[in-house]
Amino acid sequence: MLSTPVSKNDPRQKGTIRLNVNDIFQTQRFRGDYAVTNSDLTLKTGWDSRQVRLNFTYRFGNSNVKEARNRKTGLEDEQSRVK
Repeated sequence: MLSTPVSKNDPRQKGTIRLNVNDIFQTQRFRGDYAVTNSDLTLKTGWDSRQVRLNFTYRFGNSNVKEARNRKTGLEDEQSRVK
């Protein structure tokens, strides 16, 4: 399956638009041969597997959030004592 994703961010880094196309040349096919004593069967089939998806993602809120502060718990003390 051929997949071609293309994405673009807006200048403010708040949104992303993404285009994805699958199997644009319709290459997914099925072929099967079946043979028994008095008959042969050949099966060739395909289905429309082409897909086009357009996604838009928007990030709300403040993008400059500070990192969580480093808190000390009793677990660090226990782990250093066990070593």
